Amino acid sequence: LYNTVHGLISEPAIVRLARLLLCEACLYGTQTTQTGDQLQIQLSYYQMARRIGITYEECARLVKSISHIITYQRGGKIHIKDWQALQGLAEDENATIDGSE
Repeated sequence: LYNTVHGLISEPAIVRLARLLLCEACLYGTQTTQTGDQLQIQLSYYQMARRIGITYEECARLVKSISHIITYQRGGKIHIKDWQALQGLAEDENATIDGSE
């Protein structure tokens, strides 16, 4: 349990967000649309923030910062535009956005 909690806390929030999105895509699946592959589950900023241990505002900022990889629409609809970039972000434990977590 300690290692799990420590791993979650020590990883940058952007990495935790990318891993969450990949996990949800695997668990619930996606549907192909014109704007990318839409997650079958809807996730609000609040839900994502709670799951990865950050504030609502930080989550909104992070999602906006990776708008070239995913798009977020009102109601929690998330489209993944670039799977490789999302996977790369999830694997990069030193990832930062604008020089911060």
